[in-house]
This record gives sequence, C-alpha cells and structure tokens, in this order.
Amino acid sequence: MLLALIAITTLASQAQKATQANQRCIPQPMPPAIDSAGELPIASDVIEFAATPALQYPGRAWVVRVYRRGAVEAKIEVVRLRRRNDCNRYDIEARWRSPLQQADYVALAETLVPIGVPAASVFVPSSSEQLPELVLDGTGIDLRLRSAGWQVSRSLNHYGQFGGTISEIFRHLSSKYVPESELPKDDWRTK
Repeated sequence: MLLALIAITTLASQAQKATQANQRCIPQPMPPAIDSAGELPIASDVIEFAATPALQYPGRAWVVRVYRRGAVEAKIEVVRLRRRNDCNRYDIEARWRSPLQQADYVALAETLVPIGVPAASVFVPSSSEQLPELVLDGTGIDLRLRSAGWQVSRSLNHYGQFGGTISEIFRHLSSKYVPESELPKDDWRTK
C-alpha cells in the first residue's frame, strides 16, 4: 500500500512538472521585448522603449520604462532580457530601478511625444509623400506612450529615421542607472 502511494505521488509530481513546462513554452511567435519585461506598478503615465538587436548571440533585448503616478512620484526601470534557446520567449536577466525627478520625466515626455504621436498624414497620405524607409537589419526600436484612456506605439530601427535619436535618448538615460560594465554598445548590442 505504501509503495502504491509513493508511486502515485511520484507520477502526479512528474505530470505536474511536465504540464508546467508545456505551459511556459507553448509554441508561439517571439513576443515583443517591450511586452516581456513584466508588469509595472499602477501608473498614470508610462513611456516605454525597447531595443532588440537582430542576428546577435546571445539574443538580448533592453527595455527602459519611465513612469509616474500623477505629480507624486516618477521612476525609471531598465530591464535586460535574454532570449531563451529552447522556447520563444525572453527571461529577465537583470533589472535596475530608481526614482526619477518629475522634471526629468516631463522633459523626456516633451521630447518624445512629438516623435511618438503620428501626424494625420500617416493615415491619409498624399501622393507626394515618400514611403517609409526600409531597414533590413540592425536593432529594432519600439516606443510606446501610455496615459489614461490612450496608447500609441511606434516601431523603428536604430539605423533609420528617428531610431538613432530615440535610441540615444534612452541609452543616455540608462547610463545614469546601469553600471558601466553592464551597458551595451551604442546600438544596444552586447559588448
């Protein structure tokens, strides 16, 4: 009787581990890095940035999130992600958090909102406007602006128009909170 109980317990434990492994690594496309950094505390305004270098081993991505709750507090969070080899998902490799001055948050928002919010001509282009440029390789840049009632996202490339500008803003910001030895190269690739 005791042996049967041990065998049943062992089988149940193994089945539970297999189920958990399958739930964690279900077949799916690679999620965006910007969605892989975990949940944020409740915030009224959020500026999120992600840099995902292409064709690099190990596959790392960086997410920088600046958020605030009204005029009470602002914070910055820098997250380094590492792509899993056995599953299409990122694991959090390192995280740095720090308070941020409200004035720094406002300055960042004033710089990025005009770049992140599209002009009406994006949705109703005239025949004289150029098509967006194509960049086939490099570091993908994502910018997401969120506030109560709305959200806007923009995907760029580090080597394309505005990509390098936005990338430099967040790289400079990250350099204040991430140790020098941990920082990536200017294009977010591993040193």
